[in-house]
Amino acid sequence: MINLGIDFGSTYTLASVYNEATDNLEAVSPDQTANNFPSIVAYSEKKDKFEFGEASKLRIGKPGYRIFKNFKMLIGEKDKALCKERGYDDSFPAERIAGIFLKHIMEKAVSRCQSDGIDNLVICVPEIWNDNLRRVDSKNILRNICEETGLARSVTVVSEPAAASAYFAYDYQCSMKTDFNGNILMIDYGGGTLDLTLTNVSGHGSGVEIKVLERCGAGENEEKQIGKASVVYMESVVRRSIIAAGLEEEGFEPDDGFFLAVFQFERFLTSEAERVTDTFIEFESTPEDLDDEEFTEIEYKDDYVTVTFGTMLRVYNELIAPVLSSNLDHMCRYMTDKGYPFMSNAVDNFKIVLVGGFGNYYLVKKQIDERFRISSKDKRSFTQDQGEREKAIAFGAALLANKRIRIRSTAPYSIGLLTRDVNGKVQYLYAIRYKQDIEPDTIYYQNKPDGKKAIILTAGGGFREFIINFGDNDSTALTLTPNSELVRRLQNVVTNQYKTATVGFSLDTSGVLSLHVGDYDMITRAEGEPKQIKLKALKDMFDTIVL
Repeated sequence: MINLGIDFGSTYTLASVYNEATDNLEAVSPDQTANNFPSIVAYSEKKDKFEFGEASKLRIGKPGYRIFKNFKMLIGEKDKALCKERGYDDSFPAERIAGIFLKHIMEKAVSRCQSDGIDNLVICVPEIWNDNLRRVDSKNILRNICEETGLARSVTVVSEPAAASAYFAYDYQCSMKTDFNGNILMIDYGGGTLDLTLTNVSGHGSGVEIKVLERCGAGENEEKQIGKASVVYMESVVRRSIIAAGLEEEGFEPDDGFFLAVFQFERFLTSEAERVTDTFIEFESTPEDLDDEEFTEIEYKDDYVTVTFGTMLRVYNELIAPVLSSNLDHMCRYMTDKGYPFMSNAVDNFKIVLVGGFGNYYLVKKQIDERFRISSKDKRSFTQDQGEREKAIAFGAALLANKRIRIRSTAPYSIGLLTRDVNGKVQYLYAIRYKQDIEPDTIYYQNKPDGKKAIILTAGGGFREFIINFGDNDSTALTLTPNSELVRRLQNVVTNQYKTATVGFSLDTSGVLSLHVGDYDMITRAEGEPKQIKLKALKDMFDTIVL
């Protein structure tokens, strides 16, 4: 049995294992041609057959094939119009395609490693998937998808920056022959999301622990666009170039021809990365000065479209730079308030690391280097080359799967039942609080202000309102009303004559929430064994969400 780590990306996916015999981390490619496997699936309607990765790219724009991409970012997406535009429908929802794709990755890994199966699977998602109700559910759905493949005995979902931090701590340990104890600012820029995460690394040897201290980022699907990273950048550059060539009007609907053009542009960006860098360095000017500098030509509807460096810079300045800048500002304010030496290039216990495919783009690196005044011999940088940085998340996941490094869990949100005092005033009595250190599968009970366990009166619908909060301030709390199915599940949980209970919550290693309700006898003050109710998909448990 192998322990497998997967960096499940919007544009590329990488699987890896840790070889205990050689103490080496090894990438496991499904097709043995490249470490990064394209996150694309092609379906032949005639043959009723799926193809994956580079093979599926060759089917883009071909008759009789349906092409599925960006399915990671569409897991849990409720905008049916957006899903339909991207080729998904009730027969082929994003969740189904993600499951088919990940099963292929897992089966190939088992075969390549000549194993009987997968013992522990660790799969990574953006840290910002912890920041709102919909994305929390996406993480839970992903875990369910992996479990339903039947290939892994245990599945754990962890954040990408935490996994990357685990790898860099391990690599530092191996190369420097000493432990890294300090902080890592992880800037993860991929196909769909931007993640800025400050982690703390502590411990010794195999007892190293990773803890997330602060996070921010961007990645919501908005205005028919996927995320706020390389996907939206490339599609916007191609769209503007097509309109500038007079082949389409503003607001045209994308089709297979459009996505084929985006695919061509992506390949040119990858293969011509050095020329892109050299050109932007040479000119260091405005988009208008670069409008006559041709980058490449791409095919669109039997015609050729010129993509200029001016369009590439203009789109970056309008769509990417402001998002990256505002999130860098947020993280810098936090680090300044906490006293972290993030602007000193002479300290060895604070590192700044850029990972993710979009992080290799010159304009992204330039903006970050200028923000932190990073020099060529900066002690804040790890020494890995670009190839190692691209593998960092998958390698970290493999280390976590082998339990070489441990992530200290912190609560991604506050959770509790909404209660009121004798005057009817709302009381925010959380069982788990945002950023609180928590142990997986441990019950945390709702307590009163004096710290004693709260006794909840359930008669008349005592479970009518829950509260969840993704921030520090009670004003940002959401009130959740259980739907009829959850009400049914709660009806017979409390069986004592007084209808009183203790209520707690727990999170497992993947962040799946459970409610724990125990009978409480008002006379004897005896507590019954708590009954567990798993809330696998919060969006399916609650009818209304009230600000």
